[in-house]
Formats: sequence, C-alpha cells, structure tokens
Amino acid sequence: MSRTILYARVSTEDQNSSHQLAQAEAAGFTFDKVVVDHGVSGVSVPLAERPEGKRLFDMLHRGDVLVVRWVDRLGRNYQDVTDVIRH
Repeated sequence: MSRTILYARVSTEDQNSSHQLAQAEAAGFTFDKVVVDHGVSGVSVPLAERPEGKRLFDMLHRGDVLVVRWVDRLGRNYQDVTDVIRH
C-alpha cells in the first residue's frame, strides 16, 4: 500500500514548517506522514545525515509518494539533491 509523505525542513529554530504543510495541502495533497527537520542547514548537512532525513530514508518504500514543497528543502547542494532524487 503506497503512502504520501511530506518532508519539510526549516533552517532556524525560530521558523516553523506550518506554511510548507499548508501550501502542499492547498495544492491538493493529503499526507499519511509528515517528517520535519528543525534548525538544520540544507547547505552543510546532507539529507541522509539529518535526524529526520535518516528517518525518511528508512520509511520510504517503492510506490510511496514523497512531497517536498520546494526542492531546496531537500538540500542546497546540487549533488546531494540529485543523489536523493535518484535514491
């Protein structure tokens, strides 16, 4: 059974992910799971090394749909982002 999972990331502790969730829902998505990394840089920390990024990799299965409101939430490094998409 496939699931739809939202991954959100906020860079600073004073930000929150509610706008990413709200915008994705406004685009018509409903989610089985929401995974959020708080206070994590997309420049210096690859997705696979973030606390919730590791959890995301563990929970995703073939057929699942991963929603990311903006591709830069996956990372700010081209190589890291393309590796994640290929994975």
